[in-house]
Amino acid sequence: MRARYEQQADAENHMPTMTRKELAELGWRIDRDGNPVRLSPTEPRKPHEKVDGFDSKLERDYAQHLSYLMAAGEVVSFNHHAIIIQYTPGNRYTPDFKVNYADGRVEIVEVKGHCREDDSIKCHAAAAIIKPWRVVMVQRRKGRWVRREF
Repeated sequence: MRARYEQQADAENHMPTMTRKELAELGWRIDRDGNPVRLSPTEPRKPHEKVDGFDSKLERDYAQHLSYLMAAGEVVSFNHHAIIIQYTPGNRYTPDFKVNYADGRVEIVEVKGHCREDDSIKCHAAAAIIKPWRVVMVQRRKGRWVRREF
């Protein structure tokens, strides 16, 4: 289903249309009325290319780390962008990984190069919503994965 903005642009302005995903990659979303809205007016997002199906090299490297843990028997399974958490009306969060451990634990993992305040807010909100699971932010420091639990 195309947004009203896309339909109007196509019919009225004869402009090329963009999907919601393409708009999001450029730092925009479509509001409830079908109008484009910048995701973050103070810090526009730059489009980036996927790295082997992941959003970043760090995510790809962490997936490789999880694969090693699977081979060692510590992790049963993991999924990339497996769930979407709606933490307030109109705001949702898609964590990087859902990890199922051999001992029965389930973790939601966010991989970050550097942590901004809004990243912490999203993780705190997610932790409050999905209480039986743990929410963890991981960062690579000096070749090691550093974990911060919420």
